Amino acid sequence: AYSPLFSPDGTKLAYFDNQNINVLDLATGETTLVEDNSDWWSLSWSPDSRAVAFLSYNDGPGDLYSYTLATQGRVRVTNLGTENLYYPVWSADGSKILFDLYDNTTGEDSLGIVAAYTQGSVKYLKEHLSVWSLERTASGAIVYVDNQTLNKFRLEGTFEFKDIQLDAGENVFSAIAAD
Repeated sequence: AYSPLFSPDGTKLAYFDNQNINVLDLATGETTLVEDNSDWWSLSWSPDSRAVAFLSYNDGPGDLYSYTLATQGRVRVTNLGTENLYYPVWSADGSKILFDLYDNTTGEDSLGIVAAYTQGSVKYLKEHLSVWSLERTASGAIVYVDNQTLNKFRLEGTFEFKDIQLDAGENVFSAIAAD
């Protein structure tokens, strides 16, 4: 088994076995084969632990897929047909998947985003990069390493509280976008 990855809720473990992606339910011991032709490293859990995103070569050159565990529904979310997709990362709300796309011609990376459960068009958020890592923080920010520099940004429609302590339990607030 390679690159084990616990689900955010800690109830499941996804891992690679050769080019297979498996998910082990830690309570029941049941293993589900999610994919049998992946790249051995491109795997990400949805924030609610209900789905995984991964790269598959089953339909030709690589594309990004999401797989919902409860329904065993598999959706091809990109139709780029390239072996150069890396680092799938779910948005904090679980509605989108970000990824890195490397261009062999220019030698540059772009950060793209797609809907998580339907095939749709790719929106490019940042281009002309040299990406070595892409992750989502616990607070929902997106971080990536570009030319040995750590960068952080938030997706449109998200925000964070800076220097404000919230009490345990329910905190009610309202926000107005001025942009």
